[in-house]
Amino acid sequence: MNAIASLSATKLPVYRTAIDWNEFYAAYPPPDVWYDTIFKWPRERVRALQNERFLALVKHAWSNAFYKDFWGKAGLEPGDIRSLDDIVKLPLYSSEEIKDDIKAYPPFGRYNGVNPDEALAHTPLKMQTSGGTTGMPRPTLYGPVEWELNALTLARTMYVQGARPGGVLQIPATCSLANFGWGYYKAAHEYLGMLPLTTGSGVVTASRRQLEIAEAYGTSAWAAFPEYLTTLAKVY
Repeated sequence: MNAIASLSATKLPVYRTAIDWNEFYAAYPPPDVWYDTIFKWPRERVRALQNERFLALVKHAWSNAFYKDFWGKAGLEPGDIRSLDDIVKLPLYSSEEIKDDIKAYPPFGRYNGVNPDEALAHTPLKMQTSGGTTGMPRPTLYGPVEWELNALTLARTMYVQGARPGGVLQIPATCSLANFGWGYYKAAHEYLGMLPLTTGSGVVTASRRQLEIAEAYGTSAWAAFPEYLTTLAKVY
């Protein structure tokens, strides 16, 4: 049995078969293609695309029990949001509403719009959380499309700032339940042809060693919070 036949025969939720990749990249081009097309579109054309995707997202949100209840209590009905201009009609919510939803429907709440016990049988999921500074971290479940877009949008911003294949991206943020380190790692590794140096936080790799690694491997870009970069500057 050849590799292609083996992949088509599996009943497991293999990540690489979870997306129609041609369709995905037609809608969401890689950084260089996006830069030469959508990034340079006239304002009106970009607005039209934003409006189309916004309305599709609102339609999808009405099938999510959390948003359906929250919007309904605010007096909204399906069809009230007819364009991006109507975004001001959507009620704001805070982490408190998310916490209440998790408490009522533990452990993931309804806002994620997916039941992992059921979804994992056919869809790979990845969980990231909030920082947990105001209580138990709040989970966000990423499906394959969401996880790819998480990295792809980061890769686009990095490309605009000059990131190119052959560069070295040092990431002094630990790949943990927080999203920061994972997003930049995936952006560099899978979309930009950059070498990700996942050195982790100062607890994992001391600041002085961060600089030694940067010099040894030719770090050309950093993915870090400004406050930590000032710490590195002091150590240097």
